Amino acid sequence: VEEAFATTSLAYDRFLKAGDLYTGYDPVTSTTVFFNAVYDKGLQYTPVALEQPRIRDEVLVLQGPDKGKVGRVIWLGRENPNDLGSRPLTAVVKLDPNPLLGTTSMSIGVREVKAYPYSWIVQTRSSTQSFTRDFVLATLAAVVSCGLTYPLENLKTRVQLNAPPIPPEGPLALFKGVGLNVLREAPNMGLLM
Repeated sequence: VEEAFATTSLAYDRFLKAGDLYTGYDPVTSTTVFFNAVYDKGLQYTPVALEQPRIRDEVLVLQGPDKGKVGRVIWLGRENPNDLGSRPLTAVVKLDPNPLLGTTSMSIGVREVKAYPYSWIVQTRSSTQSFTRDFVLATLAAVVSCGLTYPLENLKTRVQLNAPPIPPEGPLALFKGVGLNVLREAPNMGLLM
């Protein structure tokens, strides 16, 4: 499934570029000029000797025209495709959004999909580290969201029941039960993100 997704994504990205179908234009054809005075040691990443990039890991491109760009590995092409223990030769990487290639109401830019030699990429954050960070941030966002919307839901329900919008106990009574709502929603939202 992952190989089919990577192949389709790569083909679709090439189709969009060949047909000039991106809504924007990125005048920078190579980012290497921005890194002429920066040595690889000046970039932040996990040394290859410590951990090799795997599928779903966040990686940094160290060579080529996209040097310095960050993305996620979506597929690894291996010497022997049937042996997952064989040495990776290529990596298909979904790069972080590029706003110069166009934006939509739902995204901040186009995420290009490119194939690189495996030796050109290094890991910046493992999929486990990314999952933990995303889970914590999504859970915190759910806590804030529940805390802000729960009183509004209570208010809406009271209006629909033809009850006075503000309870006789005072406006703080609109928050009654918010703790249970947070306990129910926050972990769920953390896992969905």
